[in-house]
Amino acid sequence: MASGLVTACTGGSASKATTTTSAPPAPAPTTTAAGAAQRPGDLAVAALAASLENTLSGAYASVLDLVSGDKLGPLPTSVTTLVQTVQSHHRDHAAAWNAILSAAGESAVTGADTSLLTALITPSLPTLKTLHDLVGFALQIERIAAATYLDAVQHALATTGAIQTAAAIQPVEMQHVAILGLLAGSSPVPDSFATSVGARTTADTLG
Repeated sequence: MASGLVTACTGGSASKATTTTSAPPAPAPTTTAAGAAQRPGDLAVAALAASLENTLSGAYASVLDLVSGDKLGPLPTSVTTLVQTVQSHHRDHAAAWNAILSAAGESAVTGADTSLLTALITPSLPTLKTLHDLVGFALQIERIAAATYLDAVQHALATTGAIQTAAAIQPVEMQHVAILGLLAGSSPVPDSFATSVGARTTADTLG
């Protein structure tokens, strides 16, 4: 079953979507009490999104380490392939957001979303012992990503390039959720509408 699902999701040579990386000129960043540079407007969302994608990519790297160390028990090769594919998606998404930042004269974001890392990722990884644990963890983080992009499109973003990038990524995160739902034995599309519940915000601390 898992093998067939992964084949359906990853088979063929799908072309990559092209996203617009234009961004408005950036005003000088302000400095918060914590000493971190706070980017304005859409650039703050782009920085959040890049850090979120870095966090998810890193989480899947840790999962792959557990797999290679046989810490999750015997897994179908197709599951490992799925994790590798999803991780590559998150790397590509981070690159798209960093392209927007670079176009505006901002530095690329290479660190993690420290708030999410502390609240969920770091505590969860040691608890992963089985395929069921892995799928449940992946569902959590993919739902967060999907919710964050929906919230960004609906409420946070104003410029065309940033909106197009978020709108191109959000359905992919929902596809991740759907395939993981099937692996979990639940409905892959349980709701009529996507939700922004659980979205990360620009108030998060970025590493």
